[in-house]
Amino acid sequence: ARGAMAPFAVGAVLDEVRAILAPVAEEKGLAFEVQGGVSGARVGRAAALQRVLLNLATNALKFTPRGGVTVRA
Repeated sequence: ARGAMAPFAVGAVLDEVRAILAPVAEEKGLAFEVQGGVSGARVGRAAALQRVLLNLATNALKFTPRGGVTVRA
């Protein structure tokens, strides 16, 4: 089922967000950092969390003229 709850590693989601958006930040000349001290598995919707983080971070990169963007979890 779409959006089924399942165990997932938050760190893996953060790594995916970093991999997707680092080239975007580099192209704009911005620093981009993803920080997460979350270990272990959580139960939830990994795809939904990734979508939300990508949306927030993409908007931050889009509207940041200089400096950098940091995502913390």
